[in-house]
Amino acid sequence: MDLLTMASALWLETHTLKLSDLELIVKHKIYNEKDWFGVLSNQALKDYLRSHPHWQQEDKKQIDQLYKHKISYVNYFSEDYPESLLNIDSPPLFFTYIGSIQALQNPSLTVVGTRDPSLDACHWLETYFYQLVKTYKITVVSGAAIGIDQMAQSIATYCKCPTVAILPSGLGNVYPQCFEKQIEEILSTRGAVVSEYPFLQAMRKHHFYQRNRLIACLGMALLVVEAKRKSGSLITAKYALEMGRDVMVIPSSPFEKNRLGTLDLLFDGALPVRDTFDLVGYLEPNLTKSKKSDNHEQCIRNP
Repeated sequence: MDLLTMASALWLETHTLKLSDLELIVKHKIYNEKDWFGVLSNQALKDYLRSHPHWQQEDKKQIDQLYKHKISYVNYFSEDYPESLLNIDSPPLFFTYIGSIQALQNPSLTVVGTRDPSLDACHWLETYFYQLVKTYKITVVSGAAIGIDQMAQSIATYCKCPTVAILPSGLGNVYPQCFEKQIEEILSTRGAVVSEYPFLQAMRKHHFYQRNRLIACLGMALLVVEAKRKSGSLITAKYALEMGRDVMVIPSSPFEKNRLGTLDLLFDGALPVRDTFDLVGYLEPNLTKSKKSDNHEQCIRNP
């Protein structure tokens, strides 16, 4: 294995290799792992290397498994590493994907929300969000969760727009399982399914926090369609606001418990949206850079 491939396998296995460590290893071309101890700052990684004297052979299996299943990977130094990830603290050093990672070079919108959407939320997506992706060929980013995430991705693929899904598990152990049936549709529209984890890694609760951070970063803005208080969507919104991203929400009544989270976001600096017209108004500076669909129609204003 070359040095970066070796490091990528190690990082996929342990998740403890830091960017500063990797930069030193690459800069000084330290191929002998015994010499890594002089530059590594993470004690957990040092302990792993000491307890796995044949780690290169063990971790090579990670890369071989990716090749076997035709899975690609990107490292921090790759030309196609997403530019938006370069501007956050502790960016992922490596991630794996199937499909076209170039979809992230398009103007993109992250869409999240509850796993149990109301009929109103579904109707809003089918009407106003549908009109947005039908008119502008943007990339839709989400976390592949049941409910709003998967519905937004289905609408995007129906409109032949690329969509990028970030998993909280490995690509060989897709979570949630019901998402597997959407993967072919995503690939057919030149989208991608992305994971930070080893091929067969099962979902873990703490993976959701890292996934939410990535999906908040990868979109030029975030749309929270419907969310309860203390939901994962609010964590994503918090990350997005901290990164300076616009967060858009659909206003609701304080008597609708399933939407109190989105209502709270309005008081935290989120932007209210009623319809496609509002979405385009917030996104217009970036949307004009993308190619409009052939059958362009005027955006819908909510009567």
